[in-house]
Amino acid sequence: GSMQDDNTRMFSIFNNSTSAMEYEIFKTAAWVSSLSSEEGTLQPGATKSIIVVIDRDLLSDGKNVTTLSILTNNGGKQLTLKANKSDGNGGEPEDPESPEEPNDPQEPENPDEPDAPNSVNISVGGVSFKMIEVAGGTYMMGGDGGIGGNLDETPKHSVTLDGFYIGETEVTQELWDAVMGSNPSVYTGNKKPVHAVNWNQCNEFIDKLNYMTGKTFRLPTEAEWEYAARGGKQSKEYEYSGSNNVGSVAWYVDNSNYEPQNVKGKIPNELGIYDMSGNVFEWCSDWYGGYNSSAQTKPSGPCSGNNDVVMGGAFSYYDTYCRVA
Repeated sequence: GSMQDDNTRMFSIFNNSTSAMEYEIFKTAAWVSSLSSEEGTLQPGATKSIIVVIDRDLLSDGKNVTTLSILTNNGGKQLTLKANKSDGNGGEPEDPESPEEPNDPQEPENPDEPDAPNSVNISVGGVSFKMIEVAGGTYMMGGDGGIGGNLDETPKHSVTLDGFYIGETEVTQELWDAVMGSNPSVYTGNKKPVHAVNWNQCNEFIDKLNYMTGKTFRLPTEAEWEYAARGGKQSKEYEYSGSNNVGSVAWYVDNSNYEPQNVKGKIPNELGIYDMSGNVFEWCSDWYGGYNSSAQTKPSGPCSGNNDVVMGGAFSYYDTYCRVA
């Protein structure tokens, strides 16, 4: 990559395979105004230069950092893009250092100053995690019950939500241990998502996290979870969270080696959120219940029930469970 001027950056995509390569590029930061090409096909040995246009009016003071996700039929790649409002000097797209910060899928009431226009970093017990802003909006929740679908996804219905923050990744084992002082997971690893925890244990974790940080976190509602998984206002209506290619975004039965994997091992969705499809199921705050066709505003599920909602699929499940609906 290279810096062209204060308002543009450039990087190149090269196809070193022996077959045609399809590519698609995703941006998450509002200050990335446009890309000269967001999708296309490269023949073997071909190179494509991509110009990134920056809207300097949308930059925050100091350093601005975001990622561009490049999805191809051969895999995925992430590039870090930097810009500095104060003097116009920025950086070029470069390979990230794979920080793999953990996170938590709850909502801060008063987030700290964000380190980028759409995210905020929080630290607890020596462990840092990132929250991603999800702007409010209206979307069609559920599915049509077609191939790969379930009847309890129907009927599709309009849902309107206020904005909220949600975790960049699933809660990692090191974050759970920093808050709870123990790790209940069967397959251990600091950067792996915590698992083998029930709904009540998750809410106990949240209560302690709120006490330690002085903030107000909570589980997302099912409607919030699906809206974030679909990419919010930036949704491209993918079947899975971030792609129609399940293997690019999800650890599931065909690629996980039958155990959860480190977070951020796949490409993120349109909002920069990882692993909302696959890896481990994710708890929501709702009681499990059916849908109806009427438009709803900020739904929170039935008033009572026998089971709580989990979403997203998991490492030992088939791809149909990883669908955002």
